[in-house]
Amino acid sequence: MMEMVLIRHGEPDTAACDSRNFAGQGYELAPLTQKGVAQAKEAAHSPLLQGAQMILSSPYTRALQTAAEISRVTGLEIRVEMDLRELEKDLQHRSFSKAQLDQQHQEFLLHKGSYPQNQPCCWETVEQLSQRVLPVLEQYTSYKKIIVVTHGGVIRRFVEKGKIEYAKPYLVQVSSPIKCFGWCE
Repeated sequence: MMEMVLIRHGEPDTAACDSRNFAGQGYELAPLTQKGVAQAKEAAHSPLLQGAQMILSSPYTRALQTAAEISRVTGLEIRVEMDLRELEKDLQHRSFSKAQLDQQHQEFLLHKGSYPQNQPCCWETVEQLSQRVLPVLEQYTSYKKIIVVTHGGVIRRFVEKGKIEYAKPYLVQVSSPIKCFGWCE
């Protein structure tokens, strides 16, 4: 049995990305707001983190910055795992505008994370996200406790909650093979 402390990144500051008209993956360069940094620092002091052996992080700036704040307090090593990234709004990684990506995300929500029957879409399904994340976490099941700094879409697969708060630790016990929840309201 392994314990995972899942933490969504702190509040992101997308203003710099917006002002530069970043689209697609460029939007993932957004750092934390001052409030987001404070949220990460507060999370670093959570008693739920005691006994953790390492920090896994999404490669996105907001997650890495959150993980760095936690590492400063805990002294734990950070390992970046590419497949702990946010839900893919466009699997072909085209440079859509933020408005277009938001529209695709609304379609994802409307269809509860599954493609409509006989209608292929370009966003990642809940099932595809789970298939991407599970092999990463399975590599760490020999640890007793890890911290995973990632995104709401990933965390929902393990805590079965619709709303995942910024920088709030969620403690989950898992055994191998690790299982995910499907759609969460």
